[in-house]
Amino acid sequence: QNMDFAVFKMYKASKVAESKDQEYRIEGNLTIIGYSNTISIPVIIVEKKGKIYVEGKFSMNRALWKLNNPKDSERTVQIDQTIELYFHLEGEKK
Repeated sequence: QNMDFAVFKMYKASKVAESKDQEYRIEGNLTIIGYSNTISIPVIIVEKKGKIYVEGKFSMNRALWKLNNPKDSERTVQIDQTIELYFHLEGEKK
């Protein structure tokens, strides 16, 4: 059985006005373990030698996805409520 813990479904991509050619803003729903919220992410999209590269980063409030601090039998691990996520994706152009 396949269980997706995090899924991003993009519904809009737009070029950032007055920016370099490869700067875009993507919007969509981020679902993490059953909780969904709309997010907007600035990204850089570059095409080189038949491949497409996408890089970006965004901040998220973990409470919006009910991501509590993990606990073990001896202590609670403290993680900041707001975290930054960085990503780099690459794929083949078809």
